[in-house]
Amino acid sequence: MKPISKERSQTMAEGERLFLQGKIDEAYEELLKEKSGRALYLLGFIEREGYGHRRADEEKSRHFFEEGRKLGDPLSSLSLFQGETGKDMWDTVNQDFSRVLLAANRGDVLAMDEAGLFYMGSGIILDYEEGVKWLAKGAFYEYWKALYDLGMFYHEYNFTEDREKKALTCFQKAAEFHDSESEYMLGLDGAMKARTDKDLEKAISWLEKSFDHGNEEAALLLGKLYEGTVETDMEIRESPEKARRWYEKAAGQGSGEAMAELAFYYEKGITVERNMKKAVNLLKDAAINGYEEGLFSLALLYLENGKEDEALPYMEAAAAKGEERALYMTGMMYLYGKGTEPDREKGIDYLKDAADQGSEEAVEELQKQGVFAI
Repeated sequence: MKPISKERSQTMAEGERLFLQGKIDEAYEELLKEKSGRALYLLGFIEREGYGHRRADEEKSRHFFEEGRKLGDPLSSLSLFQGETGKDMWDTVNQDFSRVLLAANRGDVLAMDEAGLFYMGSGIILDYEEGVKWLAKGAFYEYWKALYDLGMFYHEYNFTEDREKKALTCFQKAAEFHDSESEYMLGLDGAMKARTDKDLEKAISWLEKSFDHGNEEAALLLGKLYEGTVETDMEIRESPEKARRWYEKAAGQGSGEAMAELAFYYEKGITVERNMKKAVNLLKDAAINGYEEGLFSLALLYLENGKEDEALPYMEAAAAKGEERALYMTGMMYLYGKGTEPDREKGIDYLKDAADQGSEEAVEELQKQGVFAI
């Protein structure tokens, strides 16, 4: 047992070293060999955030955190109950948060970041001053995640004059460790504020790096930039061909929104041969991959092609998600018998729900039908 224990200790040290260097994929493989609570925390963390070239997987993440908690790891326990407010959360605060703070005080950068986030509201304690203090300590020791989290605090919640400068400084430092989220923020900020072609090229370079390091959102944004659907300070030369290629890359990494964007290209035949079957399949895949608006887009596609009976199930599915336009359209379809037999009662119910969501069209139709939208 002694040699195995020593080997595991070396494995853990190597896995954590790679993780702190931002070499996520290599770290993941090394950490899988280790069965300690700390290794399980890091594996759960990578799965939860979708770092490296992995898609975020809440189920796997929770499994790792649960196993880490069983082994007594306080970071796993804290991560397992983030955002919850029940008895288990209080037990975590009473039993494990103090251990995380103790580790942070002893110089554990992973604990510093988790403590900072906990104080900032990922747990139940809201103390921004304490949160910033711990994130700043983690950033001081150049932990890339703490640098990113501190940068996001300056970006979203701090309103001092130099907040943007502070945020970008944090992102730039984290990007030295190949943090794809920081690279994305640098690219986004650069694209929004670009004044020259050189500025834009630099922003695009950051987004390309972010995608190379596993962030499909960067490819999605590049697609939108080349498509011209993002408002920026300077006019960007549109390139439907480049936009489609970036949407394809994002879709290949599981981005439902990118799949929906690609569907439009195949529906209209933009830079590709028109292919309605492919457009339909892409929208179905978009919905499966969590892009709920894909349901509504698919319903509209069927309606535009005169297939009302095929449109209705997808319109209802979108309405079930609370989509205002889908609630209105479903109500109208039932009210006037489009794709189904007329059903006034059902149609009115959907229109009332749409009105509750703020649909002025639904209110007008309800008034037309002699029904108050209250």
